[in-house]
Amino acid sequence: MDLVKPVVSGIIEAVKELYESGLRNFAVSNIGPFGCMPEIGKTSCDSNYDYFLALHTRLLREGVESLKSDLKELSIIISDLVSAIKYIFSGPAQFGFVDLFIPCCAAKGRVDMCGEVDQVGRALYEVCSNVDEKFYWDGGHPTQRGWDAIMWLYGNGAEEENKTISFIEGAPNVIEWVESFGFVAYSISTMFSPK
Repeated sequence: MDLVKPVVSGIIEAVKELYESGLRNFAVSNIGPFGCMPEIGKTSCDSNYDYFLALHTRLLREGVESLKSDLKELSIIISDLVSAIKYIFSGPAQFGFVDLFIPCCAAKGRVDMCGEVDQVGRALYEVCSNVDEKFYWDGGHPTQRGWDAIMWLYGNGAEEENKTISFIEGAPNVIEWVESFGFVAYSISTMFSPK
């Protein structure tokens, strides 16, 4: 908890500094669900970290609202990484993921991290052969395909019970937000599409 406030304050201060440099459009993100990382959750999402996620999200929202009222012509959205990852975890098969809590790159033996080597350079880790089916690369970082799924949700949202779910706060989705500035936003669905 001691780190949550300084982290959020740092995000808000960075936006202010960039705004003063002339930038006006920002996307910030809440933090992902720690309890769903393989190094913490192991076999399922651990809810012990939900308090910190909720605190970070609340403080970030409050900071963004303060920025909006203080800075003219500011356009800012919050990408909801917590909801996007939890949505993927609620139906991983539709995204092509298997074994959510087994990362692609796993340490062997008594080592802690993917990528470690012994004194002569031999790998102390193993890399899976089915990386496109893995959400996590290691104990806490999504694979490229994992990030593609998250970005697809940011760009397209999800349909559930005839209702569109947005994973962006401050805009219907990131594509419409980008297009509101007069830019052409190429559909993220060309990179990834759920099954």
